[in-house]
Amino acid sequence: MRLSTNTGPISGKFGVFRAIEFISNAGFDCVDITSPSKCVKNTDLDYEKVAEQVRDFAEECGIEINQTHAVYPTSFEEAEKTEAVFERIVKDIHASAIMGAKLVVVHPNQHLLYKEEGNPEILKATNYEFYKRLLPYAEQYNIKIAIENMFQGYDGRCNDSTCSRPEEFNEYVDMMKDEHFIACVDIGHCGLVGGQTAADVLRAMGHRVKALHVHDNDNRSDYHLAPFTPYLGVIDWDDVCRALAEIDYSGDFTFEANSAFKNVNEDTVQSLCCYLHDIGRHLIDKIEKYKYEE
Repeated sequence: MRLSTNTGPISGKFGVFRAIEFISNAGFDCVDITSPSKCVKNTDLDYEKVAEQVRDFAEECGIEINQTHAVYPTSFEEAEKTEAVFERIVKDIHASAIMGAKLVVVHPNQHLLYKEEGNPEILKATNYEFYKRLLPYAEQYNIKIAIENMFQGYDGRCNDSTCSRPEEFNEYVDMMKDEHFIACVDIGHCGLVGGQTAADVLRAMGHRVKALHVHDNDNRSDYHLAPFTPYLGVIDWDDVCRALAEIDYSGDFTFEANSAFKNVNEDTVQSLCCYLHDIGRHLIDKIEKYKYEE
């Protein structure tokens, strides 16, 4: 199993090229590019040229771009804003393919208040049309689109939203009836809605799970912490590893521990990348161990 982490929090401070360099130097196998069509700031180059530069630099660093994360949110109450972001997502998909990524995570639409009667059904129909519109681009660029489990924050807490529960998440993946659509389980999002754990979600989704966003939290706020963060990290990582082994997960182990890098500076970012790398290797070893025991 390959180990990856996203560029987002590091590139925000040091730029995407240095982020790739830090991640490569730490020993990661792969890198997840955040916002691929606009990952380089303040450039006059078009997104295709930027994608080529990022791809070539990653190759020089000896690291593969395994996946990307498209822009979000993906929908708004205003149709014009929703259409504008759709066009940006199409560019993200194209840029991802140029970079050599095998998949791009695209959040489902969730602009309606999920708890209101009828909205889950409306969102499901809206998302079917949304992802159906993206299918030709996935086919053209030979890349998979990963749907992610979401939540909504209101009333001072995190609540259910699109694909929060594995039953609905499974329905979303299955309704597309196409191999270009897969599930990316965000480990940290699973427990935010209450009544379930990340391991529960993984077991319930089984073979549909082809990608991960790995991070920790306190099951109340979406902190995006490194696993085992003292006092705040409460996810049962042993059970998560057992669940991944049980479903015979064959995708990459990709961190999205954004907040872990919030206060780093140029002197400490490399050490933190190495620390995250070591945690990842430890957890991958656990998964492989449990697979062997099965």
